[in-house]
Amino acid sequence: MSRSHNEFLVKELGLFVNYSTKGVIKSTYLDKSDSPVFLEVDRKHLQQVNYPITLTPKGGGSYQVSLPEEGQSTKLYSYDAEGFQNIESYGIPSNKIIKVNEWYTTPNLRFRLIPNPVVPTIKLENIIVNLSTVNDAVNGIVSTVGVDFDKEINTIMIISKTGFNLNSTVNFLNKSVAELQKKRFNDKIKVDQNTEQYLKGSLADIRKN
Repeated sequence: MSRSHNEFLVKELGLFVNYSTKGVIKSTYLDKSDSPVFLEVDRKHLQQVNYPITLTPKGGGSYQVSLPEEGQSTKLYSYDAEGFQNIESYGIPSNKIIKVNEWYTTPNLRFRLIPNPVVPTIKLENIIVNLSTVNDAVNGIVSTVGVDFDKEINTIMIISKTGFNLNSTVNFLNKSVAELQKKRFNDKIKVDQNTEQYLKGSLADIRKN
């Protein structure tokens, strides 16, 4: 699979937004579908990446947003330009309680929480969200995906992927295969159209001769 294919999947599936939860002993990676809310970034606003955002449920569709006490950066990432820009220094953002669909804005972040349309079966005491750059997310995908071909039927592609969460790995593979099938179908239509145009042109030349 090409890098452009993986980059498309990263953007389509929002794989630059990573979810986990922290217990008493350790942190656990979450599939997006395990979270009661999805974090949607404002792509027009500069964002700080690799900077844990802790969401604590407060009931009634409200969540407390807690940011680290240190580590704020003036070098922020643009999801539109897919590059970094520098801003002026700013004060430490304070914790704040927001409701779903309400925009949360600080100098280094802007996002809102979208409710998961399917209520997860597990209850989480906290959801920790980390943003990454598109490039880092693509590199992470490339390092975990393997592509091979069946030894007996070489037209069959075998795609494998390793990951920390089964659901997210399966979702990625399903989406990847669906997009490859769509591309193959569109390519076939284009080849058929080009072949038809070529045959019509050749037939017209033959008639003239």
